[in-house]
Amino acid sequence: MTNTTQLQNSRQYLRSLKMVHTSLLIGMIIFSVIVVVLMMTASIFEENAASLHNIMKFFVPVVTIAAFLGSGVIFKKKIDALKQASGTSFRYRMEQYRTACIMRWAMLEGAVMLALVAQLLTKNYYYSIFIFLLLIFFFLYAPSAEKIKTQLELGSQEQAILDDEYGEWE
Repeated sequence: MTNTTQLQNSRQYLRSLKMVHTSLLIGMIIFSVIVVVLMMTASIFEENAASLHNIMKFFVPVVTIAAFLGSGVIFKKKIDALKQASGTSFRYRMEQYRTACIMRWAMLEGAVMLALVAQLLTKNYYYSIFIFLLLIFFFLYAPSAEKIKTQLELGSQEQAILDDEYGEWE
């Protein structure tokens, strides 16, 4: 059986990780603009907006806090496990780092989408606070080689592999 896994280098890895992050961020921003435009132009969902707001004004903050804290805890747990994983390949650690990032980003994106839907359904800009805060945190969690080095506490040999933009990983 042959190994069909394509070798990857640091440049490709960081580019793909940044592309995932940027795509998710752009998607949330586009959806935010759509929600604001619909709120200003459409008269949908007006009958139940007040009663829905009474529920969502508590639910959205709770989900926002849970997503922020939960994503941080899960990310830290996965990163701590990677730091302790001696004998694993650099490639494996980078794949697991990507998984941890995507899980963190997905949790934050889910909370943003909930707040956007609540804002659309209730026509209340109260939810913009949570959307804005989550987007800022999402933006701050953008990937970089320096963050990877720091978060994973890479040794000098692994840092050299990450710094070599064109060297293929084994």
